[in-house]
Amino acid sequence: MNTLNKNFYSLCKPNLSKIVKINNNIFTIKDFFANFSQAKNFLKDLNKWECDSYDFTTKSGVESTLPLLTGWYLQDNSLLKTNIKNFNLHSIDINFLYYGQRKKFDKLQSSNGTFDLPHHDSIDVPNERKKYVLLINLNDYPISTNFWSFDGNDLMVNDSYMVFIEKINNEYKNKKQISKIPKTLSLDYTITYEPNQVLIYNSSLLHNANIEEKYTYSSPRTTLRLFFSCDSITNASNINYF
Repeated sequence: MNTLNKNFYSLCKPNLSKIVKINNNIFTIKDFFANFSQAKNFLKDLNKWECDSYDFTTKSGVESTLPLLTGWYLQDNSLLKTNIKNFNLHSIDINFLYYGQRKKFDKLQSSNGTFDLPHHDSIDVPNERKKYVLLINLNDYPISTNFWSFDGNDLMVNDSYMVFIEKINNEYKNKKQISKIPKTLSLDYTITYEPNQVLIYNSSLLHNANIEEKYTYSSPRTTLRLFFSCDSITNASNINYF
């Protein structure tokens, strides 16, 4: 029986690259994989699934879902092991996004580039473990992620944004795009990251992928995504990003 474990461990070995703090909720790592070309090609060639209506989420595009052992291997062989306190992996997958991909359930949070409203992946609860998204750029060019505020808040601490978003979704149901950005939403900043660079952010932040027209079904924007929780991210170097 042939398995993928040996190839994954051989081709996707990470470097011991340091974690850099951009702000209190966002971090980055440069040159994550020791051999980016080998890791990228291996991961991009894995079997893919269309994100269709049977997953009952607004997530759109195409993905490859990996077993948790792959994420634990990356954590155990990088500085994620020493710099992230009480790391707990929830999921790991590869996301393939492209311009103009269909909306899911007529929800405007579906990333398609025409105009998708930002979303958050969790609620930030005081004194509880934080949840983070870790993205690795698997493209040969820089990509970017947008970060937003709702009513002046960047971290979502309750369901008020979801109540708001449902009203917008109902207002624009069956329409291809929203006519203008609601006044309660504001784009705070866009972070660009290079090939083989990692972006880690608190999943309670409002965010969305920056989907450009050059991303197509045959040549999509591709990232490896880990979703994890932890007590804290420590010993990170500081950078004056903005």
